[in-house]
Amino acid sequence: MTHDLHEALTQAANVGRASFEETDAATVIAPTARRVRRHRAAVTAFAAMGSVVMLAGVLWASDAVRWHGTDTLVPAVSAEPSFGADSPLGDTPWSTLALAAVASPRTMGEQRADSAAGMICHHDKPTDDPRVAVTQHSDVTANAVSYEDCTAVWFKKGPLTTDSNAGAAAADGDTAFGAQSLIRNVSDRPLSIDRAAIFMWIETDPGTLNDSAIATYSRAVIGKSMWPVAGHNNALLESADAPIVIDPGTYYNATGVVRGLGDDGMLPELISSGAAYTVTFWARIHEESANGDATYLVQLGSAHTYGGARN
Repeated sequence: MTHDLHEALTQAANVGRASFEETDAATVIAPTARRVRRHRAAVTAFAAMGSVVMLAGVLWASDAVRWHGTDTLVPAVSAEPSFGADSPLGDTPWSTLALAAVASPRTMGEQRADSAAGMICHHDKPTDDPRVAVTQHSDVTANAVSYEDCTAVWFKKGPLTTDSNAGAAAADGDTAFGAQSLIRNVSDRPLSIDRAAIFMWIETDPGTLNDSAIATYSRAVIGKSMWPVAGHNNALLESADAPIVIDPGTYYNATGVVRGLGDDGMLPELISSGAAYTVTFWARIHEESANGDATYLVQLGSAHTYGGARN
């Protein structure tokens, strides 16, 4: 890990900590716990992850950045989204309808150069979609997060992305963990993703089928594998309706920092163990009006494996 990356992650951790400390936890964390209990995929994991959800703060910094020069690592900066007629190329962004037409099953370990890895999360009822829940449920006052069992798919010739300058490390001493990746849209259409509905999957035993306990931190999942059974991935869904658009050939700087409170749980164990882990970023395809039928996710860039949380 470079010194610049360490400084960027530490800075993000400090900013996020201040924001979290100023937030009423009851309006953010408690609704999250209620939403998780409603989902079948969380039943076996909730006993282990409940204390983490209730006691762990979440720090996240991810904003759009336009890059047309050398791929150097810099902190994320704010930029307003542009899409549709305002896009430099005048193209409409990838839509869930367009992606449904090119979706096919994805198996664990499979690689395809012409397809984007994704997930389709079908909802039993519309309010299982956090974006619908926050508009229809008065008991969710700030946001809603759900943990779901989704179908693993490929989107052929879909929203392909690459990355550079990826890195991950413990930040702010041993109390936080962060990852960063510079994402480039290499497809021929803009990629419109929900601004706040991006999360990290941190796997300690990837490439295996494993339905054991996980820990969720609202913007991150830590567990042995995202594959509980063949053909399915576990995903963390967030409510957000403000889009970020990555135009073809431009970049997006994703930085995620997760903080744990206390010495118990998977995050401090990961930081202290020095064991290898793999990080992937996932984003929700933005819909102007979500109907609660299904949520479409796409992987941003590639999976990166690191030698240990202290590297």
